[in-house]
Order: sequence, then C-alpha cells, then structure tokens
Amino acid sequence: MCLVFFLSLFIETMQYCFGTGISEADDLILNTFGTWIGAYSAIFLQNAHTKEKEKRTLDDIAMEKAGRKFRKESGK
Repeated sequence: MCLVFFLSLFIETMQYCFGTGISEADDLILNTFGTWIGAYSAIFLQNAHTKEKEKRTLDDIAMEKAGRKFRKESGK
C-alpha cells in the first residue's frame, strides 16, 4: 500500500510541477483507498475460489466412495 501511496504522490507532484492536470490531495487519498479495496477484493475472491475448488474436490471424492460402496453392495 505504501508503494501505491508514494507512486500516486509522485504522479500528483509531477502534475503540479509541470502544470499538466490538476493536483489535489483527494486524488492521493482516493487512489490509495481504491488500491486498498482492489487488493483486499482480490484476496477475498482468491480465497473464495480456492475454497470452492476444495469443496468440489471433496464432493467428488464422496461421490466416488459412495459409488464404490454401491457397487460392492450390488455385487458388481
């Protein structure tokens, strides 16, 4: 997060020095906050995807075991 803050600060400083665009403090705050939201959203989605993948795998294993048990009981 510090890297994004300082990168945004650098860009805002360059805008001020060269007169290209408007340099405002809220840009710095909103850019940093937006990066924070994006980073934590990515972590959350990655964890949710991993858990869903593990769940499907466990369900598949349970179905395989149930299928073997059914085959043994039916004599096939």
